[in-house]
Amino acid sequence: MPHMDKWIELVKAKMSELKVTQEILAERLGMSQGGVGHWLTKRRQPGIDDMNRVLQALGLGFLEVALVIREPGESQDDEVSLKQ
Repeated sequence: MPHMDKWIELVKAKMSELKVTQEILAERLGMSQGGVGHWLTKRRQPGIDDMNRVLQALGLGFLEVALVIREPGESQDDEVSLKQ
């Protein structure tokens, strides 16, 4: 899932910038370091709520989820975006 890769990149970059270890992040989230590690190595996929908790713990904004519906062959300019 390419979006997951981007989220992981963002989280790792912000952790590096802030010098936040997996242990520190896990403590902020009230979970184990192993759980955080599983997310960052794609062994497990967090839900949107957990993804937003991680971003908030690192001082970043929340994710917005959009469902995009388009007919086959339509260009991206013709997309209809429904925010959830």
